[in-house]
Amino acid sequence: MKQIVRLLHLIVLISTTILIALIFYKGMGEKSYDVAIGIAVSIMDFGFIMSTVLNFIYFKKNKYIVGWTIFSSILIVIGLVLKELEIPYPQVSLLFWDFYLMYWYGYLVMTKQWKRKSINFS
Repeated sequence: MKQIVRLLHLIVLISTTILIALIFYKGMGEKSYDVAIGIAVSIMDFGFIMSTVLNFIYFKKNKYIVGWTIFSSILIVIGLVLKELEIPYPQVSLLFWDFYLMYWYGYLVMTKQWKRKSINFS
């Protein structure tokens, strides 16, 4: 189960990073990356949902990870409610969500690496 959780964290991190890059490339260039963006969003959403459920199961004793997973869950529920009620929200909020996911899952992926090696910055 630990390997599945870590793999899902990595999938969400990579798909979110690719999504952010595609959004910026779309904004800077004339090309349309709509298909690639749709694929990255689908992978990110599926990975996020599966990872959230498994985080609650696997990390149930780690209050820090469970707390941030609850926070992520609340944000996604708010987003879904706003979308269902057709309440407009700024598009930039989606970019903030993507950056949040990238940093959060980057942290989850890297904590294992940081524990293996004692990083000495001096």
